[in-house]
Amino acid sequence: MTNRSVSVDRPRQLLLLGGALDDAWHRLEVRVHLNGSGDAVGTILAKHIIAMAEQGERNRQRLIEGALARLKF
Repeated sequence: MTNRSVSVDRPRQLLLLGGALDDAWHRLEVRVHLNGSGDAVGTILAKHIIAMAEQGERNRQRLIEGALARLKF
């Protein structure tokens, strides 16, 4: 594992992060038409969620809201 990797119970952590990304993506799709930029936006959401998890955030709702708040359209 590298210093940047999430170091908690890996399967549970991956479920948490994946679920947060799925939920954030669903909320975004409902609010915004992405005009073909979906892959890039998904990558940005994932990076924000991972960064927050690396800082110790484990609350799914805060991961979702935090990632969505960091998007700039």
